[in-house]
Amino acid sequence: MSWLSFRSSVGAEEMSFGEVEGDEIVFSGDAAEDSWSGTRRQNLPPAVTPHTTYRDVRIDLAIEGELPDPG
Repeated sequence: MSWLSFRSSVGAEEMSFGEVEGDEIVFSGDAAEDSWSGTRRQNLPPAVTPHTTYRDVRIDLAIEGELPDPG
């Protein structure tokens, strides 16, 4: 098996959202049970409100999982 590790960060002086849909990351197929994802948010609530402006925002995202070898 191979291990995948992905990390990303984004920041903004201002951020707002129109329609808000789910932001869930779903592992499918043969993903290992210890695969996980998570975010750390600054000045942004876990559930955002449509048409609300958030200021000085930062989001850190991490995704880690075990992938099956091809074949």
